[in-house]
Amino acid sequence: MVPIQRLFRLESTLKRRAEARGYSREEYLEHRSTLRRRRSASLLAEIDALIVELKGQRAVLPKGPLGKAIGYIENQREPLGVFVNEPRLEIDNNQAENALRPIAVGRKNWLVFGSPRGGAVACRLYSLVLSCRAAGLNPELYLEAVLRAVATTPATEIASPTPWAWAAHPEHRLPSD
Repeated sequence: MVPIQRLFRLESTLKRRAEARGYSREEYLEHRSTLRRRRSASLLAEIDALIVELKGQRAVLPKGPLGKAIGYIENQREPLGVFVNEPRLEIDNNQAENALRPIAVGRKNWLVFGSPRGGAVACRLYSLVLSCRAAGLNPELYLEAVLRAVATTPATEIASPTPWAWAAHPEHRLPSD
């Protein structure tokens, strides 16, 4: 199995084990950190060695698919390895890409906002809706509750109705659909 596949298999195995054992978020991050330091770092070293070996063979064309992949890894090596030392980061950015996909799909539909200001307002609203979803809130119910609460929120506590802050307080938890 290729080292990259083993990296992803380690992550998925840890997730399944954490769910089966009922780890808390803190326990999961602690185990993830340990696993990554022990195993993922060595797999990244294997990948680096494999790249050196492939380049030494001079059998890879720089503009071919493998050559482009090697160039990408070499240019992005430091950012690609950040996940090893930061257990809160996922190994990939699939969740972020999936969240942005509806924006890319609807891009042509959104050329007709009527004005640049309309586009800016839509952008803010879309960002708010995605933040609600990421925080585990129903966007419609959240907006309804926050619009009622914002009028009585003191200026010093204006950050309290953000989706993340709202979701963190049990008294603000919204009923699901």
